Amino acid sequence: MNTDRTKNTKKTTQTLIQRNYQRLLRLSPDLWQLDVGETLKSHVDGHMSLNVDVLSKKSQRLIIALSHYYQHPCGDMIPDPDMQLYVDGQVGFVEALTYQDSLIYNTVVSADKKRRDQTLRRSLNNFLSQWLKNCLAQGHQLTQAPMNT
Repeated sequence: MNTDRTKNTKKTTQTLIQRNYQRLLRLSPDLWQLDVGETLKSHVDGHMSLNVDVLSKKSQRLIIALSHYYQHPCGDMIPDPDMQLYVDGQVGFVEALTYQDSLIYNTVVSADKKRRDQTLRRSLNNFLSQWLKNCLAQGHQLTQAPMNT
């Protein structure tokens, strides 16, 4: 019985990360045209700017940073939140690797790369799902066009 429960959780997680991939592509249809070091940006009046930076690219696999930025009173631009995501275009999913905001930093994979925190993984993928939905609802569309901030 415990095995069935594990399978159902895994199936739900798979569905979520596939839906997140579709949402990410709706936000950034040009994502696969980018190379390492390139950026997509979106600005919607009344909302924080949204950014994607390509950190790594190998065939149909990317590691990207997705972040909102706000301006601190001292003038610094602060990412909040900022997530690193693993994007697999061949299989069609996106999965959270890290999360940080002005107060915390969390990573799914241990420093020695031998363990994955499955509870954190599910939590971050659920957060990502809601964040992507919110960004779409706000009208964000990530492009390579210059942005005025």
